[in-house]
Amino acid sequence: MMQLRVANWVKQHNIQYSDWTELIGSGKLVEIKEGLKKFDTENPKVSIVIPVWNEEKNIIRTLSSISKMNTPLPTELIVVDNNSTDNTVKILQFLGVKVVKEPKQGIAHTRLTGLMAAKGEFHLCADGDALYPPNWIKSLTQPLINNSKITCVYGHYSFLP
Repeated sequence: MMQLRVANWVKQHNIQYSDWTELIGSGKLVEIKEGLKKFDTENPKVSIVIPVWNEEKNIIRTLSSISKMNTPLPTELIVVDNNSTDNTVKILQFLGVKVVKEPKQGIAHTRLTGLMAAKGEFHLCADGDALYPPNWIKSLTQPLINNSKITCVYGHYSFLP
């Protein structure tokens, strides 16, 4: 029987909580917030767009992984809320993340709204319930930078501990 191994970088993002506010006193949210400040840039080369809808139970883990990313290029982070009815937006506001609203329901509308708001030359699409490795930005942008004939790259980073 094949046994799956969880990558070491994933373990630090396996944050357990039943109510996100219980993490406020632990310092974990402050740590994530500090790590996300590097994505507050006026002239990004890279834009990461994350569409969300009711991701209260997942978004902290996702943003934890993004907060630990190496950012070799100026990078902005845009989260597009698609009418969440849970505490997703409150969490994003607490963490100081740029939030754009998309009232028309559906992932296609939400992702398009994020891409239209993006200022970077390179657009990376992420999900609100996935984890991304520390070199994710570089691994997706480097082929585009190194070879002008490459116009699109994709990856399959989505680890669930």
